[in-house]
Amino acid sequence: MKILCVFLVFSMFSLVHAADGRYGTARIGSLALDGMPVALLKDASGGAPYGDVVLEPNPNEAIVKKHIGNVRYDDLTLKVGLGMDPILSNWMQEAGTHPTKKSGSIGECDMNNVSVSQKDFQDALLTEITFPTLDAASKEPGFITLKLTPEQVRTVPARNKCQTLRQKPWITANFKLEIAGLDTTRVSKIESFGIKLKVTSNGSGRDRMNEPGRPDFSNLRITISNASAKAWQEWNDSVLVQGNVGDQFEKSGSIILLGPDLKELARVNLENIGIIKMSSSTNPGNELTLTVVDLYVEKMEFIAVK
Repeated sequence: MKILCVFLVFSMFSLVHAADGRYGTARIGSLALDGMPVALLKDASGGAPYGDVVLEPNPNEAIVKKHIGNVRYDDLTLKVGLGMDPILSNWMQEAGTHPTKKSGSIGECDMNNVSVSQKDFQDALLTEITFPTLDAASKEPGFITLKLTPEQVRTVPARNKCQTLRQKPWITANFKLEIAGLDTTRVSKIESFGIKLKVTSNGSGRDRMNEPGRPDFSNLRITISNASAKAWQEWNDSVLVQGNVGDQFEKSGSIILLGPDLKELARVNLENIGIIKMSSSTNPGNELTLTVVDLYVEKMEFIAVK
């Protein structure tokens, strides 16, 4: 417990602002939405403006004229822990069903808790939520990667007050999987997974607006012990061998993220889970044979414990 706490404190303070806009040593990054501080940041990058180059060929001239057309902004990429305000967790929860735009800021505070820089963004869509690989053998702290697609970003004088936000310790070994009708007590690994939102743009120039499109939920790849594979194999044979497909042969479940005391911090609810493939895998370092299962999911929903 003491080692974990020290590591987390180091992670919170291992953010310095580099030339490319990333955060590294000796500064703290924070995210605010709608004027409210919502999360500390492990890392933050992006937001640079860039222009589409428009060509204007002239049949009477050898040189093609060029000028800037639409102005866009790089996506903002943020890494957050599970110690977040409900404003952010609710935004994440709605990302795959009712996506909305939010404005906010990314700020930096130095070791003396003095605000030193700030980027404001307008009308951003939460376009990606990526969860790290969950591995029972891992000792790494867990962070969720968020990608925001803003319509405008501005670097402004630092004006937001530095806020102290409570972190919730989480390492990626602390998780469990629940799927109705299957033995999930010996799941040792879930590969990185997440939600992506397609974006369409309307308008042109500086009046360009982003609109949410259809969400995409990644497949899941999980590793289980052969000792718990019987019900999984029966489901696999029913669907892939016997051809039993449709909603009645799909399942529901949850991936649950746990704190050091193994109490629930957050979960990702899974709907309409279908099986794609089962295969064998040898565990590195010993001769144990494991089973790898690939699944599709029609819907994911992130829910943080309030």
